[in-house]
Amino acid sequence: MNGNPAPDLIGRDFHAERPGTKLAGDVTYLPTAEGWLYLACQLDLATREVVGYAMAGKPGARLRDRQRSRQRIYVGSVPAPNK
Repeated sequence: MNGNPAPDLIGRDFHAERPGTKLAGDVTYLPTAEGWLYLACQLDLATREVVGYAMAGKPGARLRDRQRSRQRIYVGSVPAPNK
């Protein structure tokens, strides 16, 4: 990692009108008896639901790729808001 922040592609606007149009993600780490567990998740900003996640023993590209593959599974099943 180079320590440079990622670009702010959504201009800190965390609001979305329709599901599946704007996603935000983060990686956190949790201490366990076996060492650190890294958790990456992606949220749909319209519904605030988790639409993708992954866990791994190490941070990095593999964790990101796992999270993206799970996102492709869940994004299509995000329910539309009730109107």
